Amino acid sequence: MMKLRGLYAITDSQLLSGKFLSYVEAALDGGVTLLQYRDKTGDDSRRLREATELLKLCERYKTRLIINDDAELAARLGVGVHL
Repeated sequence: MMKLRGLYAITDSQLLSGKFLSYVEAALDGGVTLLQYRDKTGDDSRRLREATELLKLCERYKTRLIINDDAELAARLGVGVHL
């Protein structure tokens, strides 16, 4: 089992509507070491687009990204999944 340490953030795109990526980047800049993308909506194309952008940000900040409840999306991006 992998041990994860550091500051763990979970996204909520409904709360951060319109400024989602800028708020996430601020959190990453503040020291987040693990980011969980959580979005329970059914809009698959938007979720893929957001998750792809998050992965780019996480790579830039050397932060791990995990996807909540969507193993298919996680596999597509090559990241972890939280079930």
